[in-house]
Amino acid sequence: MSCDRPCVTALRASAFAPPASDVHLIVCPLAHSAPGIFLRACRAAGARTVIAPRFTPEGFVEDVRRHRASIVFLVPTQVHRLLAVRPAGLDSLRAVIVAGAPFPPALTIRNYFAQKIGGP
Repeated sequence: MSCDRPCVTALRASAFAPPASDVHLIVCPLAHSAPGIFLRACRAAGARTVIAPRFTPEGFVEDVRRHRASIVFLVPTQVHRLLAVRPAGLDSLRAVIVAGAPFPPALTIRNYFAQKIGGP
């Protein structure tokens, strides 16, 4: 057991401080460390949290629209599945964080989401 783990978690949470007005849509298993850390950071900031029962591209788009989700954590496989259905109506998203596995450059998430929701 590591006694420094709570300190690392606190540092990670403070490095990412979303505004309390954010709506965090959870579509990854919380048993994994990254989504759990991300959830704690959002909750610490006072952001509203919505937990999806499971991930499907269609369900994701519906949940983003229904809850006006502004921030989401995805793994590359989920991004690949989303891009395959070419989702629309994701304009409420302001941040899409992708981690958990190497991200294939061919997915070009930055360009895709920049076109769909605006941004750099």
